[in-house]
Amino acid sequence: MTFSNSTRGCALWLLLCGFTCCTEAQEARRSPPPNTQGAGRSGRLAPPAQSPCPRNNLTVYSGRVIVYKRQGNRTLIRVRTDWDTTEDVVLRSARRDELARMFLLHGEPFDADDWTAIEISEERLRPGVRVNAWVCDNGAQPLIDWQPGGSN
Repeated sequence: MTFSNSTRGCALWLLLCGFTCCTEAQEARRSPPPNTQGAGRSGRLAPPAQSPCPRNNLTVYSGRVIVYKRQGNRTLIRVRTDWDTTEDVVLRSARRDELARMFLLHGEPFDADDWTAIEISEERLRPGVRVNAWVCDNGAQPLIDWQPGGSN
């Protein structure tokens, strides 16, 4: 079977276009969805001023909370991230007021009245709540920035 130069040219053109489209689709999948809360020009979230951890030692898990369990002196928050990973964040605290010191609400300090923004009842999270969970690589307590209402 033989092909003319124009047929080969068309086939090459289709191959290159298909490759470009696939490459762009893969890149779009790897990139996180746009974040407006705290995102700078680079599209990255700025760490909260309250974080005791140096910026280079922080990781943020932004996404929807899929598990929220408080048991004894341990609170588990499981996050389905915007990057399609599932991450567990564990807070160590025996009292509710201690736990609240590790929380922010839309980047602002968390107070006693803010529990109703994230919980339906004690220890039962509202549906669709999102977080930016700031985790330090030195073992310090994570900082949880709650984003109720599905916004981020």
